Amino acid sequence: MDVKVKKQQYQLEFVFKDSSFSALWNMISTPQGLENWFADKAYYIDENTIGFEWDKQLQTAHIKHIKPNEYARFCWSELPDKYYFEFRIGKNELTGAIVLIITDFATPQEMEYDKQLWENNVGELCRILGI
Repeated sequence: MDVKVKKQQYQLEFVFKDSSFSALWNMISTPQGLENWFADKAYYIDENTIGFEWDKQLQTAHIKHIKPNEYARFCWSELPDKYYFEFRIGKNELTGAIVLIITDFATPQEMEYDKQLWENNVGELCRILGI
């Protein structure tokens, strides 16, 4: 990936009205959960690295930080640490709905494509969770 072009941070927010908090947490914080909606395969390479496969192409991500039941932050191995992707969950205080906030980085040229990819992946996540 070309890191000479400056990537910009963006966030996407998704509301899960009828989902189990623990089920969603499992789907965003474990290789087994991520394999269900994010990648063709996901597995621990070591205790701090997860391998992700798409069409038999491997990418690795370091687990930067996980705060149980709050967020999981990962950094692609081939990118500087300042570029990460993060899944953060919480509850909307007014409605009680679960909210998933995804933070990621993209170049201006990739931004719309990347956002659409996340929306498609979260659509698959909703399907798997039955919502």
